[in-house]
Amino acid sequence: MNDCKTILEKLTAFYSNLSMQDVPTSVIEKAKSSLMDYVFVYILGYKKGHLSRSIINYAEKRNKNQESTVLLENKMFDAELATLVSSLIAHSVELDDGHRWGTAHPAVVIFPSAIAVAEKQNATVEELIKGVIVGYDLMLRISRSINPSHLKRGFHSTSTTGTIGSAAAVSTILNYNQTDMAHAISIAGLLSSGLQEMLHGHPSIKAFQVGRSCQSGVLAAEFVKYGGKGPSTMFEGEHGWIKAMSDKFDESILLDDLGKRWEILNTYTKQYPSCRHTHHAIDLAIEVFNSNVSFNTIKKVTIETYSIGYAEVGLIRRPKNLEEAMFSISYAVAIAFKYGFVTYENLEQCIEDNDVLKLSNEIVIKISAEMDKVYPEERGCNLIIETSFGDEIKLNTKLPKGEPETPLSKEEYKNKFKLINSQTISDVKFEKLYHLLDKIDYKYNIREFIQEINNLKI
Repeated sequence: MNDCKTILEKLTAFYSNLSMQDVPTSVIEKAKSSLMDYVFVYILGYKKGHLSRSIINYAEKRNKNQESTVLLENKMFDAELATLVSSLIAHSVELDDGHRWGTAHPAVVIFPSAIAVAEKQNATVEELIKGVIVGYDLMLRISRSINPSHLKRGFHSTSTTGTIGSAAAVSTILNYNQTDMAHAISIAGLLSSGLQEMLHGHPSIKAFQVGRSCQSGVLAAEFVKYGGKGPSTMFEGEHGWIKAMSDKFDESILLDDLGKRWEILNTYTKQYPSCRHTHHAIDLAIEVFNSNVSFNTIKKVTIETYSIGYAEVGLIRRPKNLEEAMFSISYAVAIAFKYGFVTYENLEQCIEDNDVLKLSNEIVIKISAEMDKVYPEERGCNLIIETSFGDEIKLNTKLPKGEPETPLSKEEYKNKFKLINSQTISDVKFEKLYHLLDKIDYKYNIREFIQEINNLKI
């Protein structure tokens, strides 16, 4: 590290020499639970995702190699295409994990590329997990070091930093030395892209944007085999990634405490299939429902939240379709008031529910200057309800459930998996899959692992 001059050299000096013996057990266990979360979310995306069949059809027409399997489809694709397909499917239902400081969703970028290349390389689960840990760590360190400036400039962190994380994960699985890993990450940085504008028209295309970024990470790493090279100053150069992507960058967040601060431990888990900025309010609305406040007695609702959340989920009041529904805080809260839960199914079905739509349209959403001051350390929400009886209910939270500070229990994880797939997986197959993922063997060959999942015929 002392002889390294550029940011890229310092990062790859650490990651390329990382041994699993140096990784804390808590980090490994988190990676395994993240794999489980990814697979169950992927299943819902495969069964219900808006563009899932479209991307599979696209890949089938362009496929030339039999390298990597698309889960549940039980077909082999070129590794890059398998990555694109799997990433889009997993991200299509807004249930994947995230990182509030980096405003990014790592699982849907890191796992598709890592699994596809691990299968192509005939790697083990242990090699996969190592790649995932490295991919998460680099992606989220970068994302954390440039946000919220990056987001405010209109970039989509999952796509931009995800390309780099994908290349890091793949380089680890390919067992690249420092030089080759540096070239892969550098090329990935040159390929990275993604804009927040996709939220303002047909937002389901966000999943395609993420999938393409994930695919680009695989392309970058694979191209190094054929002589591809990138600039060592890719990050901090005069025309480099950092200056292009952000007005404010914290180098210490990116480089400090390598091997001590593992960003995978700072990820959150979603319980509801909607943008994370809706979840704090949904938690509070469910609390109101559980206190036996009748939907019909709710007269007025006010939501106070931070400005970034408002910009992403506060503009759509009467969603016309499911893809809009996943980005409407008022709509999700109205559903929670009426039903006491928010699932993929009722997000879709309530588009025809006039009572839900009426309340959603009438909810007042305000930006709180105080919440802006503490964002992203806190992603808070105040919920104020006036009832037809003249009562006023005030609830607040600093963080939604599932954050590192508000973790889900193992039972809550399992309940999430069962609830989101209650209409897609039988109880018997659910238990078999849960057991397979919960007791995953490190020495398992990835091809065997994937085949065992596909053999369940979910």
